[in-house]
Amino acid sequence: MGAEQVSHSHQTGERNSGRKWTIGIMAGALYTMKEAGFPINRKYLDVHHPVLCERIQDYPGGWRKVVQEAGFDPAQEAVGRIGYKTRNSTKNGQS
Repeated sequence: MGAEQVSHSHQTGERNSGRKWTIGIMAGALYTMKEAGFPINRKYLDVHHPVLCERIQDYPGGWRKVVQEAGFDPAQEAVGRIGYKTRNSTKNGQS
């Protein structure tokens, strides 16, 4: 399944939370979120997508492994843990 095919319900976990969450589904959700301008750090996911965050943390290798599978650098994505950036704005004065 390509990242473009991941539905909103798979991204958020709001529906079908009993569904088997594969690394491909989780990585695809992160990819889609990042491409839409949302942060994919653990703090943001925990607040805004708690089911997805829980599934990622349960996966062997956790958040870092899934972020790598999505094609991103975990060290770079973790930078926004305190404040996060979107494409059009900043929070907490970060640039």
